[in-house]
Amino acid sequence: MKTCVILILCGLAVALGCTSDKKTSNTKSSTSSKNASSKTRTNSPKEAKPIPAKHIKEAKALFASTSEDLIESIDGKKVFKANCAICHGFKGNMNLNGAKDLTKSKINLENAVAQVYFGRGLMQPYKGILSDAEIISVSRYTETLRK
Repeated sequence: MKTCVILILCGLAVALGCTSDKKTSNTKSSTSSKNASSKTRTNSPKEAKPIPAKHIKEAKALFASTSEDLIESIDGKKVFKANCAICHGFKGNMNLNGAKDLTKSKINLENAVAQVYFGRGLMQPYKGILSDAEIISVSRYTETLRK
């Protein structure tokens, strides 16, 4: 049931994201609109706020409280496809609805776990949606998407 609700909500988010992309693509014809939109829609790592220390601490606690056997028993790729690919794409580089390009990510595993667990920016938190082991497993999988 939770999965169905999540998929419906993600579908709505995609539909809304596509609508806003169409609006911005029409305004990109003029150079002034291009400059204005590039100033408001940057993905520069310089602008990213650091992950709060309490989130990193919680991510470390997740590692400590979750058995390695349980983490390895979960197919991170399958979890990614079911929950993350709607915005990140199957290869991690779709960038839909503000999703970051995971093929260019340079964050460590603890930061990735913290982001999935607590959410960040437009990304929803998966605490309570995915198990702790699934969060760690999918975070490990995202490391394989890097170029």
